[in-house]
Amino acid sequence: MHNTEIRIRGYHLDLFGHVNNARYLEFLEEARWAIFDDKLNLEDLARGGFAFTVVSLPYTFKKLITI
Repeated sequence: MHNTEIRIRGYHLDLFGHVNNARYLEFLEEARWAIFDDKLNLEDLARGGFAFTVVSLPYTFKKLITI
């Protein structure tokens, strides 16, 4: 399990003050890179012939994020 704290900024919001749904994927990408930074060395993995590719990313919205 890995937790990544992401600060919600004004440019993440739509006109109603909700986090825009496209931003959720950006947040997931930020968390993925944080795991790499904390736990993995990408250069070593690349030299070993490993790569991480997102093939599918289905997700369901459970509730709005607002500030």
